[in-house]
Amino acid sequence: MWLHDPDHVAHIAGNLVALAVVGSVVEPVIGSSRLVALYLAAGLGGAGMHWLVQPHAEAALVGASGGITGLMAVSAVVRPRLMLAFAVSYMAMNVLGLFVSTPLTPPGTSLACHVGGFTCGVAAVLLAEARGVRWVVA
Repeated sequence: MWLHDPDHVAHIAGNLVALAVVGSVVEPVIGSSRLVALYLAAGLGGAGMHWLVQPHAEAALVGASGGITGLMAVSAVVRPRLMLAFAVSYMAMNVLGLFVSTPLTPPGTSLACHVGGFTCGVAAVLLAEARGVRWVVA
C-alpha cells in the first residue's frame, strides 16, 4: 500500500491528490488513528478482492488505491453534497471496467482492488452506524 510502479507517475500523482482530498474530508470526523486503521483495512480488503478476481495474477499488487477508495466511501457519507457524486461515478467507472475494457484504465491497474477497498469502506460505515455512530455531516 506504500509502493508504486515508478513508470506510472500519473497514477502516483492521482493517488496523492485523491488521498489529500478524501483524507482532508474524513480525518476531521473520524480522527487520525481511525483514518489510518480504515486505510489499512480497506487496503487489505482491496488486496483480497484482487486475489479473488485474479487468483493467478503474476504481477505484484502495489499501490494505495484500495485504501484510498475505502476512505472515499466514508467521505461520501461524511460530506454527501461534496463527495457523493464523485465517489459514485468513480466507482461506477471501476465496476464497468471489470467487465469492459476502457481507455480510462491504464494497463496493470487492478480495478478489483479499487472495488474491494470501497466495499470495505462501505462495511466500515455500516458497522459504525450499527454501533450508533452519528456522522458529522457538513
